[in-house]
Amino acid sequence: QNIITELRNSAIPVLTERACTREDMMKACEEFKPDLILSDYALINFDGLSAMEFVRRKHPEIPFIFVSWVIHEQSVIDTLKKGGTDYVFKDQLSRLPLSVHRAMREAQERRQLRQTQNKIIEQERLSAIGQMASGIAHDFSNSLMPVRGFAEILLQQPDILKDEAKTRKFLGLIHTSA
Repeated sequence: QNIITELRNSAIPVLTERACTREDMMKACEEFKPDLILSDYALINFDGLSAMEFVRRKHPEIPFIFVSWVIHEQSVIDTLKKGGTDYVFKDQLSRLPLSVHRAMREAQERRQLRQTQNKIIEQERLSAIGQMASGIAHDFSNSLMPVRGFAEILLQQPDILKDEAKTRKFLGLIHTSA
C-alpha cells in the first residue's frame, strides 16, 4: 500500500493488478496488459527473477522494477544484468516515482525507436522494390529496342524485304531480342 501511496502522491496514475503466483502473473500480463511491473524480489509462491524472466520472454517492452527489502548487492546486480529496469529498496520509496518516470520514458523512447526503425525498413523495402521495378523496366526497354528498331526499318524500307538474307537477319535479331 505504501508503494501505491508514494506513486499517487507523485501524481502518477495507478491501476494495479496483484499477482502472487506464476499463473497470476501470466494471466495479468495477458489480460491486464500492464505498462509497468513492480515486483518484490522475494515472493511467497514465486520469485521475482523468475517473474521477470517470464515477462522478458513474453513482453520485453514492459519495464520491470524491483521494490524489495532484499539488500544483497549481488541480488541487485543479478536483476539488472538479467533485464531489470531498476531496483528500489522499500526503505527508499521516495526514489520510486523517479524510477517509474525514467522507466516509462525509456519504454516510450524504445517504442518510438522501434516505430522509426520499422518505418525506415519499410521505406528501404519500398525503395528496393522501386529500384528493382525500374531495373526490370530498363531491361525490358533495352530488349524491346532492337525489336522496335528492326521492325521500323522493315516497315519504312520495304525494299529490304526483297533481300531475303537481310530480312532473315533482321527477323532473327527481332526474334532473339523478343
